[in-house]
Amino acid sequence: MKIIHSIGDNIINLETVDSTNNYLKELLKVETPQEGTVIITQEQTAGRGQVGNCWESNKGENVTLSFVIYPTFIDARNQFMISKVISLGIVDFLKTFITDVKIKWPNDIYVNEKKIAGVLIENTLIGNSISSSIAGIGLNINQKTFSPALPNPTSLSLETGDTYQLEELYETLFSKLNYWYNKLKTSKVDDIDIEYLFLLYRYQKLHQYKVGDEVFTAKIIDIDQFGRLCLLNEKKELLQFAFKEVVFL
Repeated sequence: MKIIHSIGDNIINLETVDSTNNYLKELLKVETPQEGTVIITQEQTAGRGQVGNCWESNKGENVTLSFVIYPTFIDARNQFMISKVISLGIVDFLKTFITDVKIKWPNDIYVNEKKIAGVLIENTLIGNSISSSIAGIGLNINQKTFSPALPNPTSLSLETGDTYQLEELYETLFSKLNYWYNKLKTSKVDDIDIEYLFLLYRYQKLHQYKVGDEVFTAKIIDIDQFGRLCLLNEKKELLQFAFKEVVFL
């Protein structure tokens, strides 16, 4: 009988590491940790964000972790579904404390127009399937001061005025992540798509965007199968962009 493991069933705690994603990538080279294995650290010396960006986090103040899943049941062309379910899990977790939580495409989490969390997903593909997926989560909890270079950071503590014990938050976070990952496992794709769009930052609202030197007004109308942002401009033209091809203004 196959044993089913959930995110958070196996936890490896580290005092410090360059990157929790890097740690899991190296671990996967020598063994196959059980699905849902989580690496939690107090400090990342080289935390990473999307496409080479760094992730700033004060030691011991925030959630900085990565976990591994084996979504072999997903076709490689549908890998953005992993991003969706992880983003939805984080949103559900935050909604136990605050209300105005949105997903900024592709998978930043916003509260009151400010960034509170980011996700870095690294998939390993074999043929048309995903053999493993490492998901790194940086979630600002107690940090109250940030680098001036960061445009709009916030934290749970800044939003609520409370201070939190990190160890008491993990069970709820893992529960929410497992809820949405199990939706994916059981092919509840429509549920995932509907909720993701409902929570999407700027969905169906006119805003300005920039591509190269061109600034234009458009509204987000969808995210396509490949995770591309679908915008409808004022000329009723459909525009599609991959990550880093368009700037939110």
